[in-house]
Amino acid sequence: FVALLLFSPWMIKNYIWTSNPIFPLYDHWFNPENAINRQTVGLFAYRNLVYHETWWQMALLPLRVFFQGQDGSPQYFDGRLNPFLLLLPFFAFYRFRRDTKVIKVEMKIILVFSVLYFTFALFSSSLRIRYISPIIPPLIILSIYGIKKMVLMISQLRSGAIKGIAVATIFLLISLLLCLNGGYIVDQFRYVNPIRYLNGTLSRDNYIDKYRFEYPTIRYINENLPLNAKILFIYIGNRGYYCDRSYLLDIIGNRGMLHQILKRSNRSEEILKGLKSKGITHLLIRYDLFEPWVKSDFTITEQKLTEKFFKEHVKLLYFKWGYGVSQLENFD
Repeated sequence: FVALLLFSPWMIKNYIWTSNPIFPLYDHWFNPENAINRQTVGLFAYRNLVYHETWWQMALLPLRVFFQGQDGSPQYFDGRLNPFLLLLPFFAFYRFRRDTKVIKVEMKIILVFSVLYFTFALFSSSLRIRYISPIIPPLIILSIYGIKKMVLMISQLRSGAIKGIAVATIFLLISLLLCLNGGYIVDQFRYVNPIRYLNGTLSRDNYIDKYRFEYPTIRYINENLPLNAKILFIYIGNRGYYCDRSYLLDIIGNRGMLHQILKRSNRSEEILKGLKSKGITHLLIRYDLFEPWVKSDFTITEQKLTEKFFKEHVKLLYFKWGYGVSQLENFD
């Protein structure tokens, strides 16, 4: 109830703008059958086909997510977690029976929440660090409590020498933990490099160009295409937030608009008619992914038909860094 109350302003805004209070999760109200982002291939089948992972590699995903994370890599979870978030919580349950009743209840709730939420994220979407981020605070709590339990263990040691070595070990452990986080922050700062933007050396457009290679084509759209243009985005990674014109994000695969139009057309004019029937006036394509897709998903005859369509009915307006903006025939 509290969550709905806090979210209600956005739900009202979404309903006024799109007639869908939870836009863009579903296409209309609570209709998952035609959900915009519905997965068309099984999650583990996808990892096998695209990343060539074996069953045991996928079985180890709950462990790998803490050790193999890489920013910018969907295969490696598009982010990094500190491995100590997996290791230290185990110590939190050392001599668990001796803890107070309140502590036991809280620890169980935190553990169950973390496991269930991770499982839910693992089986319902592609595994990304951002999708499992709600379990990070609970894991931090368990980790800190695990360190506390380690300190209590040391305090019970009788030998001063052993106790000193154990204290030094914990100190080094915590230092390593913080160094991993500090190193990651430094790497992120180097990558983002905000100083040149903040001091005015780089303009906003030039700064975005460094990180979003499709941005020059988006800028061209905003500055040159008419207000009534409607662009079909193909292989743009669902990134349309900088575009000031109406656009559609095509779904790659046999449920995609372009795929269906190409498959049912026998003449290049039919492809043009099919796109125009959807109101499409322009195309924005990432060609280094689009061309291999056409070669792998279509027959030789269909490939020739597609090539003829682009040659006779599509005019390339702008191209940079592998992204091109094209205009369909007979659009002014």
